[in-house]
Amino acid sequence: MMRLFFLSFSLLLAFTHLSVYASEDVYSNRIESDFQAELDKWIVGTRMYINDDISHLVIRYNVNKKSQLQYRHVTKNDGDDREHWMRFQHKTFKYKFIEFRAVAEHRFKEERGDTARIRPKTIVSRQVSQNAKLFYSYIPHMEYSFDDSEFEYKFGQHSVGVDFKFGNVKFTPYFKYHTDKSWNSELFFWGFNLSAKQL
Repeated sequence: MMRLFFLSFSLLLAFTHLSVYASEDVYSNRIESDFQAELDKWIVGTRMYINDDISHLVIRYNVNKKSQLQYRHVTKNDGDDREHWMRFQHKTFKYKFIEFRAVAEHRFKEERGDTARIRPKTIVSRQVSQNAKLFYSYIPHMEYSFDDSEFEYKFGQHSVGVDFKFGNVKFTPYFKYHTDKSWNSELFFWGFNLSAKQL
């Protein structure tokens, strides 16, 4: 009964936002695509965007079961802008279907001033079948600019998707939408993740 309720709630949430964004000028035709392979404690992958010129090379290292270090080499504007992101993530709290992760990030920018971001992540998920898990996540992005010495709320990132797991392979289609500090919609786009884990 709980699974049916969660599935119904998630589908209602998804279609509600789809109907809202269909009538607003926030829809983006870019598609986010993530590919990654996990070997022991190391995870190597890429993030690319169809219909956009942003790309990420991603290297993660699992320090332990709760902590992860991450490096991202990010290129934008046909490679003219390059950034190096150093991120630390900690799985701080988990109770049943709710999880909280603390995330801190420093962005070294070759063409502009550096920034630091605090972006805690809250995840609500529910297993709906043996191979499928629905999830919703929320990440508020708060940024400090070293050039301006200013700290500001940038946007909130919402994600709704389904994890399909088959052995050591996981495929995750999702959509993401951004909201400003007044909770007004700013951006909506689709994406997917394909990952493989060493058995």
